[in-house]
Amino acid sequence: MTQSKAQLESSKKYKAKHRERVKYLNKRSAAKTFITTDGTIEDVKTLQELIKKRLKEG
Repeated sequence: MTQSKAQLESSKKYKAKHRERVKYLNKRSAAKTFITTDGTIEDVKTLQELIKKRLKEG
């Protein structure tokens, strides 16, 4: 699906204005992809332990 010039410009402006939010969303997406498709079971188990520790910290 192609985007119009106006849509591309709007996307560019949003990304420039909300840099930190876009960065956060990209990292979140990469983490989900790694867990669901790219990571090994051992990787996922390691991440699971890190998540448990993080949740205990509050």
